[in-house]
Amino acid sequence: INAEYMGICEMRFVLLLVFLVFCAQTLKLKAKKKGGHVTVVHHHGHHHGHHGHHHHPPPPPPPPLYNKIIFNVPVYLKSHHGTYIRAYSNGKVDMSPNMAEWEEWVIVPADVHKKDRVGFRSYWNKFLSAQLFNKVKQANHLKDWEKWNVKYVNNKLAFTGHHKKNLRAGEKGEVNQTNVLEAWELWQVIPKRRR
Repeated sequence: INAEYMGICEMRFVLLLVFLVFCAQTLKLKAKKKGGHVTVVHHHGHHHGHHGHHHHPPPPPPPPLYNKIIFNVPVYLKSHHGTYIRAYSNGKVDMSPNMAEWEEWVIVPADVHKKDRVGFRSYWNKFLSAQLFNKVKQANHLKDWEKWNVKYVNNKLAFTGHHKKNLRAGEKGEVNQTNVLEAWELWQVIPKRRR
């Protein structure tokens, strides 16, 4: 009886030991996860040298530059100020913080022979027009004053009108033209997301 009893005690002791070791490991892991997660990963990378690379997630892709002309789909014309050209039904235009229907434009080819000559058709089916005295409005047709030449500058787009002036977003929400070509005359074309 004694030997049997000893055997059972021994088994219990071994099981208890295993259980305690298991507990200790789990606690250690938890502590690692909580506190030193960054350092553990860092150390891991160094330890493996060049074959540790596949453990790291790939870097996120850079954000899109939105500097491509996309024809015949709704887009938003985004300024340096983070605002968008807005069209009114009466032909007026200004800058808006919104991305809604009135800020939607469709870029259309304006010259068969020149890919970089475009027109901007508003939500109201009118065209962005370069007027005299640096003014900008919408017109009901697509003629010379409604055609804009596209230039690539600093990974953005510049639009030069019929009077050789650049489309400009003013800081007070106005849209006009200027001879200058700096940040306020540079644009991004943001495609409308499909809902």
